[in-house]
Order: sequence, then C-alpha cells, then structure tokens
Amino acid sequence: MKIQNINTLSEIQVKNEMKLAAREKRNYFKFIHKLANGEERDVEVHSFPVKTHKEELLFSIIYDISDKIKQKLMFERLLVASPFAVVILNKEHKIMNANEDFIKLFQYSLEEIKGRHINPLVSPWGRKKEVDTNIKLAYKGEIVKQEGLRRRKDGSLIEVEILGYPIMYHQSVEGVYVIYSDITEKKARERQLLLFRKIMENNSEGVVITDIKGNIEWINKAFYKITGYPLKDIKGEKLNLI
Repeated sequence: MKIQNINTLSEIQVKNEMKLAAREKRNYFKFIHKLANGEERDVEVHSFPVKTHKEELLFSIIYDISDKIKQKLMFERLLVASPFAVVILNKEHKIMNANEDFIKLFQYSLEEIKGRHINPLVSPWGRKKEVDTNIKLAYKGEIVKQEGLRRRKDGSLIEVEILGYPIMYHQSVEGVYVIYSDITEKKARERQLLLFRKIMENNSEGVVITDIKGNIEWINKAFYKITGYPLKDIKGEKLNLI
C-alpha cells in the first residue's frame, strides 16, 4: 500500500499544503487520511528523512487532530450564534476572537482588540484587581459567575453579568470563554423599585399593592398599623374582603 491510498488529497492539493506549510514556517503538514473502515480523519504529519546504509527513508509521525478541530468549530459556532457578547482568550490571556455583540457592547473593532490583554480594555478605573482575580480563577479551571461594572471604549460604564468558562484540552486550560450580558437597564429598574419601596414603606398613609386581579401583593407598615392585618395573613386575598 502507498501513502496515496490513505491521504485523500490530490497531488496538487498535497503540493499546495507543502507550500503553505513553508510560508507559515510549519514543520508539519495538515492532511485528511482515510481509515480502513472508510472514515476520514484530520491529521498532522511530522516527517523527516532517515538515512540507512542502503537508502534514505522518510520517517513520519501522524497525529489525529479531528477532535481538536471539531472542538474549535464548536466554539466558533457558539461564538457566532450566541445572543450575548462573547470573547475568547488564549493561554496568554490575550483575545483570540470576539463576536459582533461584544464589538457592539464594548465599541471596539476586532482589529483593535485581537492579540491584546482584555483587562486594560474593559476594566473600570480602580477595578483592575477585581478583573485580574476573575481571569486567574478561570485559568485555574473554575467557572466564574458574577455581576459587575465594565468600561466601554468611550469610557462609559455598563453593568454586566459575567460568565467565564475555562476551555479544557487534555486536562489543561487552553483558554477562557467569557460571556457578558448587559444588565444596565435591569439594574436601573431594580434601583427604582427599591427606592419606590423605601418611599412607600416610610409613608404615614396606608399603602397596599395588588395585582391586576385585585389580589394583595404588598402592604406598608402604616397599612398594618391601621388595619391590624400582617402581610402573611392577607397576601393573595381580595382587597374588598378586608
């Protein structure tokens, strides 16, 4: 059997791959090999000549990289399809890729951020240590989940929910997958509701809040003092029954 029976690439494709490897200064080739059962696998072929007293032979070491390529494709598809802002960091904590939602949220072009450390780009002034700590935890193999402030290119601050996932390969962390969800408006509504509740709580008049069906959801202290009904006894009841 000849190697051509295993390598599925044509002679022209093989020559093109060899030229590409030379341009990229790679000491290996990327081929597609067909197994005995007909299955095709992506491989890296590392070859070098070996001289004997009779002839010169070509010694090749073949690595199956199919699973690695599938994993890479999976992350690339997740990156594009995600409805959230996503950035992928490599082993050196530098940005490898980011999706359109990340570009829109943080106002950077991909060309501006690719190959750069993420911390100086998104850390609010005075919070660099917090971001550093989160990144280190993810590179230790931990899943990081928290809410916090991050800085955009124009200097404005946004409130985000952050999820950091380590990218594992053979028990080693090869990078980190970071997801940002903009919760600025959600947090603003929560603060407004909290302020409203404090105002209502301290109101000297009795205040009751019901749902659209007239069922009691909340009362303030003054309402309890006036009626004598604690919330636990009347929650869910109709107001006209009191």
